[in-house]
Amino acid sequence: MFFTPFVAIAQDEGALRRKPAVEDAASLGIGRIVPDLGIGPLSGKKTSLSALLKGRRGLVICMTSTECPLAVRYASRLAGIEDAYAKRGVVFVYVSCVEAEGAQGKQDAIGEQRSDGPYVADRRHEIQHGLASRTTTEVFVLDASRKLIYRGAIDDQFGVGRALDAARHTYLRDALEALLRGAQPPVPATWPPGCVLDPKPSATMPASDVTYYGRVADVLAKNCVACHRRGGVAPFSLETLPSVKGRFAMIEAVVRDRLMPPGHVLSREGDGESPWVDDYMLDDADREALLSWLGSDRAVGNRADGPTIPPLSQTWTIGEPDVLLTTPPLDLPEYGPLQYGRFIVPTAVERDAWISAVEFRPIERDSVHHALVWILSPGDALPRVTEMPLNLEFLGAFSPAGGVIEYPDGIARRLPGGSLLVVDMYASPMGRTKGSRLRTAIRFSKQAPRREVRSLIVAERSLRIAPGATASGHVAHLLSSAADIRAIMPYMRGRGKSMTVTAQPPNGEAEGILQIDRYDFRWPVRYERRTKLSLPEGARIEVAGQFDNSSAQVSNPDPLSAVEIGPRAGEEALLVAMEIESDVAGR
Repeated sequence: MFFTPFVAIAQDEGALRRKPAVEDAASLGIGRIVPDLGIGPLSGKKTSLSALLKGRRGLVICMTSTECPLAVRYASRLAGIEDAYAKRGVVFVYVSCVEAEGAQGKQDAIGEQRSDGPYVADRRHEIQHGLASRTTTEVFVLDASRKLIYRGAIDDQFGVGRALDAARHTYLRDALEALLRGAQPPVPATWPPGCVLDPKPSATMPASDVTYYGRVADVLAKNCVACHRRGGVAPFSLETLPSVKGRFAMIEAVVRDRLMPPGHVLSREGDGESPWVDDYMLDDADREALLSWLGSDRAVGNRADGPTIPPLSQTWTIGEPDVLLTTPPLDLPEYGPLQYGRFIVPTAVERDAWISAVEFRPIERDSVHHALVWILSPGDALPRVTEMPLNLEFLGAFSPAGGVIEYPDGIARRLPGGSLLVVDMYASPMGRTKGSRLRTAIRFSKQAPRREVRSLIVAERSLRIAPGATASGHVAHLLSSAADIRAIMPYMRGRGKSMTVTAQPPNGEAEGILQIDRYDFRWPVRYERRTKLSLPEGARIEVAGQFDNSSAQVSNPDPLSAVEIGPRAGEEALLVAMEIESDVAGR
């Protein structure tokens, strides 16, 4: 008996479902017999599901990927579950079906995740399409007769931009315990968050005037390839058509939901030019062209029309640094929510110097979720570990969306001699114990600048949000002197939903500086203005933020607990760091 294709649970077209959810079992084939699919492992003889099940009590098919962050995070956990249940008569099979992932990466994955079951490169998608598998983390539990008794998520601890302190529901283990008792799993079907797999191609895909080489490659090169390239900070490459194949559905989902390119969903008024040098959002024309191509027959076009992508620089973006500083390692457990550590790093700069450029970069890709870096000048009080260092000069932030600040000639930031850096680092456990370290590269100006950049911090210092509740934060700052705003970085954490920053002059109407309709805590983005915003003395800068401490907020690490403002990963923040430019005294 063959699978009847599953019927997807109703959802927004193209939407990325970011956390596990219980689903309708009947529409997903629960109780049906899985076809006797062939299993061609990377090493060993070709076999089949029925042959693997001979003398066994059950079988688990695990979709996986060497480049999907969630699949990587779950790999060693799956190996641990396999180790526990293999001795009880359950065999595991690992299936990778993303065409762009190379054989060497798969071989490396076998060694790293310490799994024993066969690992299959499903290049023809026979297993994927035979199971109608949906994401790179979906697992299928079959009994000895090949009847499907569970499909879906491994557990509910992780999702896309989500990490609980521990799993509340261990779906796979629960299903295996039920299998061994001859019972039905308590939850037979769930949605497995991960990288969305391309469904079986339809013979009726509509045609589109947009081609890959005529338009799509340019859109990807302009908006995605800076991070998504071999050796880049993002987990897989989008540099070529072969590297894009197998990721069509995932690209469509994150673009449609405006989850990528990384950043926040900003309010836009009218059709005028954005006030920001780069607001990280796809412009409407590029977004429409990309979605049109992804939803069509995906015509290739003429290769000669494609863009030329420059090679990845093996040096620092800012050029050769004058100072290179590295934090001690933040030791990460194998699993868990976002981890936090504060490090004090000497600069070894004895005399005052002028910073013309700074770049933050982790030593190992994916090892740092984000980081905030502050300057502790001689005479400054060392901030308490329970406080955010709001009284210090803010140097900048790192996230995979950015970590480079460069000032034009004649503009620089002062680094007092004898200063230290205070680094608040946040990192995600990725399925293995390791240490995360951040490097800070600084380049100095050769001469004293005409204009100086300093930070202005507007931040909420006291706020408590009850479990499951929504809340608003509001804080204001009165300018004691005129200020030219050069750039702004908004900052919240996992419960942050939206933010508005406005300026109220002493005489005149309030002016909107920044409005974020949907905040994404993964990206502490620095927004640099195309032209400086000049505010007079006495202007009032107001920051308002909305928070959601319920389970409806996907990135909420713990909806069962109250939360307050603080530096730790599980706490909250409502902060805006502005770069204020002024004339250097005496110049």
